[in-house]
Amino acid sequence: MAQQDKATLKQAFETGDAPTGSDFENLIDSQLNLAETTAQTINGPVNFAGGVTFAAVSAATVGGSTGTFGTITASAGTFTQVSANGIFGLAKAECYATGTGLISTTAINSYVVTNVGTSAEFTNQFTHNGSGRLTYTGSQTKTFMFDVDFTVSGVTAVQNVAVRLGKDGTSLAKTTMELRMAASSAPYAGHVGGIVTLTANSYVEVYSTATLNVSNILFEKLNLRAREV
Repeated sequence: MAQQDKATLKQAFETGDAPTGSDFENLIDSQLNLAETTAQTINGPVNFAGGVTFAAVSAATVGGSTGTFGTITASAGTFTQVSANGIFGLAKAECYATGTGLISTTAINSYVVTNVGTSAEFTNQFTHNGSGRLTYTGSQTKTFMFDVDFTVSGVTAVQNVAVRLGKDGTSLAKTTMELRMAASSAPYAGHVGGIVTLTANSYVEVYSTATLNVSNILFEKLNLRAREV
């Protein structure tokens, strides 16, 4: 029989009415049945005040075209479109140089992108362009701790090199570290880092510049890591 809303069902069960078998069938068909194994559909919104655990969820569409969950527990589930806090784990990424990179500088204190060929691992809500850039793909604004470990070699007799992070094409002065190097010495190791807030499609790269004696900068190692904080 028909599924009916509460207002319609009540009309058949008012004082003095004589509900028919069809009225009772409509009443039963309009309720959730805990023993039923076939799919049951709720047309209106549902609020789980005490939380909810799904044994299995398939093609879940909640709240119209998308669903938002603070916490969800499921032993099996397939979601067509979900916006969630914590359901995908912490956003993180790492990329590292696959070889040396010679960075061309033309002026003192003129920062350029450290475009070194890189590979990536552990990318969760990030993409990687193969040249040291990590792009955040999440939909929510988040704050990240970025760390860069690198080794550089001197090209001129005496060379000062500064390295810093950059966000969306702009270098971040607060993350700067400077090294003073001599030519033909062992590689110099350095580290820079900082806390950076990213929105969807924001990206982070490593920048470098000469600060004494304009010359190319030879990066021998480079590792860029991001983790949500």
